[in-house]
Amino acid sequence: MSKKQSKHELIKILQKLKKPVKFREIDDELNHAFPERTLRRWLSELYEQKIINKTGVKKGTHYQIVNSKDRVINSSFHQYLSTTAKIAIDYVQQLIFNRKPVTYNDNWIKSYIPNQSYYLSEKLRTELAQSGTNNLSNACAVTYAREIFNYTASDEKFVRFL
Repeated sequence: MSKKQSKHELIKILQKLKKPVKFREIDDELNHAFPERTLRRWLSELYEQKIINKTGVKKGTHYQIVNSKDRVINSSFHQYLSTTAKIAIDYVQQLIFNRKPVTYNDNWIKSYIPNQSYYLSEKLRTELAQSGTNNLSNACAVTYAREIFNYTASDEKFVRFL
């Protein structure tokens, strides 16, 4: 079993258990298939990736899978987003093991010439540059934040870049 498959198995066990569990319970569920240090390292990596929550210290540490509701966007904010934005957020919130891998465009990388070739088209770069300028430079922070929110919540073009 590869490391990726093993970590995926660990995540499946945490999803199955649903409640906060101690290290020994996780180890028992995995039938002691991995060395303790390896399992602890995987739990630390999953915690750093915000896939699991960790509470307590030393022998009192409990681990629990993060609910999708707890991630990135809370449901009250979700209602203001466009359908395209919701689809993009739901995709990003999936466990990395469930997403289709994305790679670089090798042809573009090989033909890249610094300061001469661009990944985005001229039209799109101009549009992004114009959208980055604003007339709110003297506005208070709340007004500026409200304008950004209104733009991102209503404009589906923004979501294409996520």
